[in-house]
Amino acid sequence: MSDITCLRTRRHRREWDRAIRRFAKRVARHVGGDLKASALLPLLVFVAAPCAFALPVGEQVQAGNVTVNRPSATSMTITQGSQKGIVNWNGFSIGGNERVDISQPSAQAVLLNRVVGNEVSRIAGQLNANGQVFLVNPAGVVFARGASVNVGSLVASTLGISNDAFLAGKYRFRQDGATGSKVSNDATITAAPGGAVALLGAQVDNSGQVSATLGKIAIGAGSDITLDFAGDGLTMLKVNDKVANALIGNSGTLQADGGQIVMSVHAADDATASVLNQTGTVRARSVEARNGRIVLDGGLSGVTDIGGIADATAPSAGKGGQIDVTGYHVAVNEGARLDASGANGGGRVRVGGGAAGRATDLANADALWMSPNARVMANALVAGDGGNIVMYGTEAARVYGELAARGGPRGGNGGLVETSGEYLATDGARIHIDAPRGHGGQW
Repeated sequence: MSDITCLRTRRHRREWDRAIRRFAKRVARHVGGDLKASALLPLLVFVAAPCAFALPVGEQVQAGNVTVNRPSATSMTITQGSQKGIVNWNGFSIGGNERVDISQPSAQAVLLNRVVGNEVSRIAGQLNANGQVFLVNPAGVVFARGASVNVGSLVASTLGISNDAFLAGKYRFRQDGATGSKVSNDATITAAPGGAVALLGAQVDNSGQVSATLGKIAIGAGSDITLDFAGDGLTMLKVNDKVANALIGNSGTLQADGGQIVMSVHAADDATASVLNQTGTVRARSVEARNGRIVLDGGLSGVTDIGGIADATAPSAGKGGQIDVTGYHVAVNEGARLDASGANGGGRVRVGGGAAGRATDLANADALWMSPNARVMANALVAGDGGNIVMYGTEAARVYGELAARGGPRGGNGGLVETSGEYLATDGARIHIDAPRGHGGQW
């Protein structure tokens, strides 16, 4: 990190120098009086300075009414007076003890923060905003463990967006020469109810917690991606063009109860096939009359590995939501659980494609494999009919796990389970379509 990033003003530099000298003198007293404090200064500055003052620097307002204030060495206030604003920054990072507050005229206001320097944006402190915040940095964006992001909505991207497209509300992000840059989250990111969080780049990794209750979470890997927060399912996140070594990994928690979660990755070719690796928790439970939806899309040449939890249940009331999983090859691995059960009826789970491979809104997998220790469920938990489960592979479907679409214990019929492919193996599979107080379902 450069001096201009850490030591932005002469006052900050003087404060930093005085603090270093005081600390050096204390160290010298402990290690021996013959060691001069001045001898420690270069080492201390080298070790400590990179973490000193990491607040955003070098702002240049490109559009809108935006002002920046620095009330202290560790805090910054950005005030946006217009509904849309654009600021170019030499660097945009927040140290662990630092805080950036963005005050916007409404929850619908949008501020684009574009980094034109060469440093990765490292968010380790607090970022707060009442509206929508875009952070675009081709060099990379990292939300570190311990950081706290509370915003109306957030878009973090290594793909660029033009001023004209942004101001027109056309959120199309393109690679623009950046290669292999990554968006990584190990922090806690919280959007306001009904808000959205989007993480976009060639590679995206989440090991933290992302929450957007009643809203949307979009994670996309490609070289050209369009966001439409008013859209449903894959229309919300559209990967227009592929990228080499595309990768999405989730070992953390994505939660959008009453909303939608879409993860989509598209690779450049078979030799650099994309990977969607879901080992964490993806949760979009139903809230009142709003069903959740989860889409995990590994692309036409990619591998989709599911080893964690996809939860679109309605445990208290209502029917279960929807879960769609696809890719060129799909693996539902040991310990995986896909659950769209609901108190008043099961929902829908489609893995590898739709019924008989004829769905128009879900691409078909070439091959599907399901571990004996994996489970897919669309049960009626209290009353109502079991849901609908499809396990499909165009060339082959090897389904060895547990599939359940039971009718409710207080009434209701069993649901529908389909396992199909040109080659089909279901040895040892456990299929549950019973109904204690109704008619059995169909496999």
